[in-house]
Amino acid sequence: MAEMILIVDDEAGVRELLGDALRIAGFETSTASDGMSALTAIRNKKTDLLIIDILMSDMSGYDLVRSLRNDPTISHIPFIFLTAKGMTEDRITGYKMGCKAYLGKPFDPEEL
Repeated sequence: MAEMILIVDDEAGVRELLGDALRIAGFETSTASDGMSALTAIRNKKTDLLIIDILMSDMSGYDLVRSLRNDPTISHIPFIFLTAKGMTEDRITGYKMGCKAYLGKPFDPEEL
């Protein structure tokens, strides 16, 4: 069975592009347009990896990760930040939070 990747981004075009690229690479994908929807999806379906935008309307990617880390049933799920926030301090914050990679937008799907 292929690994399940949840794409969390408030931009539909990004979710679609990422989903297509990851499915072509052999992964299963699902999407969420905001942090609360992502938490619901994670709790209802096995998720192996999260790809998270930091800048979202209802809950930032940072807040989403904090929520994940406070729930022992889902705190183990690795995540990648994919975001327009590309300053050095943003990257450092992401890595301190435990992200496995920090990719800036715009991005090349091959890099992912």
